[in-house]
Amino acid sequence: MCDGRPKLNEDSLEAALRTVVQIHLWPLMTSLIASLIRTVVQIHLCEGEGDILIFLTGEQEIEDACKKTKSEIEALGDQVPDVVVLPLYSTLPMDRQRAIFDPPPPPRKPGGPPGRKIIFSTNIAETSLTIDGIVYVVDPGFAKQKVRA
Repeated sequence: MCDGRPKLNEDSLEAALRTVVQIHLWPLMTSLIASLIRTVVQIHLCEGEGDILIFLTGEQEIEDACKKTKSEIEALGDQVPDVVVLPLYSTLPMDRQRAIFDPPPPPRKPGGPPGRKIIFSTNIAETSLTIDGIVYVVDPGFAKQKVRA
């Protein structure tokens, strides 16, 4: 399933205690959300254990991406590891925000690969908290800015 990936250019950078791999999608895809979902599904199917954190700029984008990602992965059937897809933004009720700290789902069958958390977040998760288990971060590099006239 991993052979149909877009051409990737990987640059390894040494971070504090981890290796950071930058993956540049080439060519750029026309839809940001579609590109992010495709990238997240590829990570889920092709990469090792660890949760995924994806940055987006707004609540509606996050909610849409959560629904589409969950649907996309459910369509693959029960042969792939289970996922929990979670939103995170400042106006989300606290009980839903706390869900990001729950453990990922267990393996679907004994000895199978563990499940994974996929968290779509605004920049609230960039500097104000640490989420254990995050191994993959997808950041399209967009930010909302207030413009004064």
